[in-house]
Amino acid sequence: MGKGSFNWRYKFPLTWPRKDRQARLTVQLWDKDLFKYNDMIVGNLVDISQKMLTLTLTLTLIGTIVDLSQKMDEAHKNRDEKTGS
Repeated sequence: MGKGSFNWRYKFPLTWPRKDRQARLTVQLWDKDLFKYNDMIVGNLVDISQKMLTLTLTLTLIGTIVDLSQKMDEAHKNRDEKTGS
């Protein structure tokens, strides 16, 4: 019998948002044959558009909060330098 294992991490470049605002993930499970062609066992197309939109909005919000925090820290530092605190 063969040994099945799956413990990989894949990272793919992603451009978002796309012009058509669609994000689809294709998932396929294939067998591996040594002496003949490999066969696709199952495949599915998953719509992840809403998840990507949520992620984009979350990252935008986090970026805004980080920017505001850095500006506030800089303003406090400048104020402290002026007052000698």
